Amino acid sequence: MVYPALRALTVERYGITIDRASWFTLVPTLGAIASAFFLPRLVRHSNPLTVLRVASIVEAILLLLVALNIPFAAVIGLRLIGGACDLAGIAASLRIAARVAGEGHRARAMGWMGTAIMLGLLGGIGIGSIVPANWILVVAAGVLTLLAVATWPVERVAPRVHDPDPPQLASERDPSVRRERLIAAILVGADRALSAVLSLVVPLAVPLLVSGTERSHRGLIGAILGLSMLGMVIGGPIGGEFVDRLGARRVRVVGSLIFGVGVLGLVFVAPLGQAAMVTAAVVAGIGAAPLFASALSIGTRSGESTGVYGAIQAAGQLGYAIGSGALILAAPFTLGPEETLAAAAIVYIAVNLAAAWPLMRIASRPA
Repeated sequence: MVYPALRALTVERYGITIDRASWFTLVPTLGAIASAFFLPRLVRHSNPLTVLRVASIVEAILLLLVALNIPFAAVIGLRLIGGACDLAGIAASLRIAARVAGEGHRARAMGWMGTAIMLGLLGGIGIGSIVPANWILVVAAGVLTLLAVATWPVERVAPRVHDPDPPQLASERDPSVRRERLIAAILVGADRALSAVLSLVVPLAVPLLVSGTERSHRGLIGAILGLSMLGMVIGGPIGGEFVDRLGARRVRVVGSLIFGVGVLGLVFVAPLGQAAMVTAAVVAGIGAAPLFASALSIGTRSGESTGVYGAIQAAGQLGYAIGSGALILAAPFTLGPEETLAAAAIVYIAVNLAAAWPLMRIASRPA
């Protein structure tokens, strides 16, 4: 919710440059990544609803403190802790959804959660565009407080979510289980990285790839980004259903290849016109639908702890940070926006194909 008011909250408030102000949005990502190292132990025996409740209340308090007249260095410190609360809250929400759904419908629940996360991001940006800048942190804190309060009726309606995470099982120390978690973390990171590259590079690449006016370029950019992300927004539950029925590994390989080829196609079909690029974006959106549910299904089980979900989500945050710096990372190779987008798609496809081999080997072993 703070992104639309970033300039007012930082540059105008503290008289700093926009480069320095960017730490306001970057630091929570770093906090989320760092928290992955201690979150699993911290919440191992905790009720996930309690984790969500505490994380929401703490982050609400942090946002109210940020709204006070305090030094920018203190703001950065509070935002760092807020990033850890973000990760804990999302991880607990995923754990709750998995517990309510049960093993047979867990991937579909993960698909719904992916949809909820995307809609929450879009809704937050929309609300943030309307609320005055001096009230936006207070409104955000209010939303988090309402979320914390909502956990109590949920606890009564769905008593199964009240049980704390089980003690660590011997099977969780199995090398193949740990390998699956690592692969799932890599896959989630790759998804977020390519999504970040797509959202940042497409606005730069479109004017270089197709002719037209600035207005037509804006419309095409909006269509490409909207359609390519649409699968993540509305296709999550459908993709999760496919995962539950056909298996996470198969669906993951097919979905990632379709998503990667769709993004790669944006560059190569550009000479054919805007309609061809929109078609490629639709293909990417179809492939994106099962990505979230399939990756989490690979790395988690029905009795998994909240911390494991958090660690996989942290890998996604790391991937997003890497993807956001795509142009900086591509600069030593003198790649332009369109070459960067193509290179990112090729690397994404390669990563998913490389992950498919060990996953298939693990699946073929006798129980």
